[in-house]
Amino acid sequence: MISFFNGIESWLVEVKENFIYLPTFIQGAILVSLIAITGILIAYLNILLLLVVKYFQDRRDGPVIDQIDALLLEHIVQRDISEEKLPLALGEFQQLPLHHSWARELLVQKILHYRRNFSGYVSDLARTLYIDLRLSRDARHKLSSSRSKKIVEGLGELFRMEMTVEEKEVLPLVNHRDRYVREMARCYFAKCSAEHPMDFLQEISKPLLTWEQVELFRLITQRTDIPAPSFARWIDPAMHPSVISFSLKLAAHFHQFDAIPAMISMLKTDNLEQRALAINSLGKLMALEAEPELVKIYADQPLSCKKEILKALGRIGSGNQLEFLRQQFLESEEFDLKKHAAKSIVNHKALAQLMLKQLQEQSVGQPHIILQHCLNPLIKY
Repeated sequence: MISFFNGIESWLVEVKENFIYLPTFIQGAILVSLIAITGILIAYLNILLLLVVKYFQDRRDGPVIDQIDALLLEHIVQRDISEEKLPLALGEFQQLPLHHSWARELLVQKILHYRRNFSGYVSDLARTLYIDLRLSRDARHKLSSSRSKKIVEGLGELFRMEMTVEEKEVLPLVNHRDRYVREMARCYFAKCSAEHPMDFLQEISKPLLTWEQVELFRLITQRTDIPAPSFARWIDPAMHPSVISFSLKLAAHFHQFDAIPAMISMLKTDNLEQRALAINSLGKLMALEAEPELVKIYADQPLSCKKEILKALGRIGSGNQLEFLRQQFLESEEFDLKKHAAKSIVNHKALAQLMLKQLQEQSVGQPHIILQHCLNPLIKY
């Protein structure tokens, strides 16, 4: 082995002395070879260092993890429900080396694991332990970190433990430069804000992505501790377009009739997607007062909005616009408009019986087929 290293050393000395006399392509090859060898050595040293660090971490963490598992099993999982009002034995948990951040992190990860896999009494006990040991301090400290990954970790921990912190600590994060921080902060507000879970919407300057809207919708609809906020105040052209669309959907879902005037005002917006969504929401809320305006603007609308107007008139079903629907069914050349007009007439049920009978007798060809299709209750579209 010694002779091998001596040979390498003598070769390097020889190369160094004769390097400037070698052809250029050989010089380049030598430099590339040296860089490659150095890179490989660094990579292997890095792997070796990681293995050594992991070995010592496992030796350090192993006994503590076993102790944590035993304590959680005894005091959380196997605790009798009759002892619900008795305080937890914090003294035994405080014997853990919680003055070290790595030990606190191990305990938090185990508590989160039990929260994910248990519900009810066990989940509540795990959260109580987390609060009593004041383990949220590390997560709150991460919120002021300059690293996005740390902020997401802190928000995620507070989110899963349903811990309430001052809103001023989290509010600046809803428009953070990192999209993952923004999304986590918004979800945290929707789930954990004590009184105003959706007030962050007025601060939004970066778009709410579709999947993010789905997650926020799930969180706000799951909350039973507070009533749903009034979404009418965010149906405003001054708000971010994605906030307006999201608020329109939620106002319709929660049957917030006070949002109808704001929805009607959105019929004048230049944003076709928002206009179509506003028409759709008015239909779902059966906004009778919107019918005249919908009929008035119909002729100037693109196809997407015309379809939504016809569907909305069918959902409202007042009977006041049956003649308008009949006219669209008979005169429209667009297949989708004929279909939606026919379906909306059918949705009027008893109010449209005489009209449907007349249309069946008078229509032939494609209009008759469309009418029969819409009259079939088994066909959905």
